[in-house]
Amino acid sequence: MKPVTRWIGRSAAGVVTAICLLGSARAGDLQCPLEIAVDQKAPAPAPQWAVTYNGFRNELASVTIYDGPPDQGASLVYDDQKTIGDTLVQTWKLAPNPRGYWFKCGYSNTSAEISEKIPADATRCEAVYERNVSFGDGRRPIRSAACAAAK
Repeated sequence: MKPVTRWIGRSAAGVVTAICLLGSARAGDLQCPLEIAVDQKAPAPAPQWAVTYNGFRNELASVTIYDGPPDQGASLVYDDQKTIGDTLVQTWKLAPNPRGYWFKCGYSNTSAEISEKIPADATRCEAVYERNVSFGDGRRPIRSAACAAAK
C-alpha cells in the first residue's frame, strides 16, 4: 500500500495507542510537543511579488537522539525498531553518559527544530511513527516521542 500524504490531524485512538506504548508520563519525563507554532516571515523577492502563507500546521516529523549537544553532530541510531499495527516504533536505550544525551524534535512545513537535554536518569527514548501516512517531504508523522527513566 502506498503511503498517503498527511493532510489531517492525528486520530484520538492513535494518540491513546502511542501513550500506552511508552507508558504513562511522569514528572521529569521529556516529550516532544506534537506541534509547534512558527512565525515565518519572507521578504518579497521583488515589488511585484506578494508573499502569502499556506497555513499548514507544524506537526512532529522527526526525532534525533544525540550523544552530547546536537551542534556536535553525534546522532545515535535507534537500538530497536518494530512494527505494531499501523505504527513503527523506534527505541533508544540510554546507558549512563557523562556527556549527557540530547533530544531534538523536527517539524513539518518548517526548518525550525527544538532540542533539550535528556534528564540524567532517563534510560530509554521512544518514537512512534505512523506507518502508512507521510508528509509531502516523505517523512512520517510521529504520534509520540518521549524519553523516560525505567519504571
